[in-house]
Amino acid sequence: MNIKLKHVVIQETEFGEQGLIRLDNGLEVSIVRNDLSHGGDKGLYEMGAMKPDGGMVRIEEWGDEVKGWLRPEDIDKELEMLQGLRPLGDLKGTVWENLA
Repeated sequence: MNIKLKHVVIQETEFGEQGLIRLDNGLEVSIVRNDLSHGGDKGLYEMGAMKPDGGMVRIEEWGDEVKGWLRPEDIDKELEMLQGLRPLGDLKGTVWENLA
């Protein structure tokens, strides 16, 4: 099954909205929308990827650890891409990319 935004439980927090989902490859993805997130002031989402120990991960396709200004359909596309990534080195690698 392809993970989509509709599968992520988004909760209201004191800072805005946040959801977390762990993918089968070990990445944990945070999806946020608040006044400080990239695009949050325009109603758009920001997402970031973390490795199993909680450290942020640089996603080669993004050129960064986070990607912002995302609409729900953009998040669906990014989640699909993230599901296919593997770490460079072991699961604790700081860079993840499509190794297929």
